[in-house]
Amino acid sequence: PYRAVPGNHDRSNLVDFTNYTTYVGPTAVWESGSEVVTGYNGLTATTGWSGLDFIGLNNTNGGYNVVSATDVALVDELANQASLRYENIFVVAHHPHVYNLLIPLAQTLNNPDVVGYMHGHSGSTKAISGLSGIQNPNVWELNSQSIQAKGAILYYEVYPSQIVVYPIQLAV
Repeated sequence: PYRAVPGNHDRSNLVDFTNYTTYVGPTAVWESGSEVVTGYNGLTATTGWSGLDFIGLNNTNGGYNVVSATDVALVDELANQASLRYENIFVVAHHPHVYNLLIPLAQTLNNPDVVGYMHGHSGSTKAISGLSGIQNPNVWELNSQSIQAKGAILYYEVYPSQIVVYPIQLAV
């Protein structure tokens, strides 16, 4: 099963996100627990893992790192619900959390149960502790950069007290 978030190359002024929604999946905010994962492709995997919650969103609504007010509220609500279930949270988006001086998810990212912000788009492939402008000491920036251009994939092993990340360079 797979889940994906749209990026700026998925949007066109002529067709908006039509190609993305036709060939990949909805651009709306999505949530997936770790115990049972159902992908856009209809496949389901029962992992038996508990305690992780993934929240994916389109942060390319009208510009780089632009999130609608409705989506910001929904992401924050989903994060709050995951916190009440004592789950660690990974936020998944295309653009870095701060891009063009915008941090639309500041409230969510300051939630201490958010342990990862997974993105691509720019920068270098990395997994580092902390996010600029965010006070949450538990959050990691997990950047795959550009899979298409750099061939980088981040492979994660998540444990109760740590995240182990292996950057994998694909042959391109």
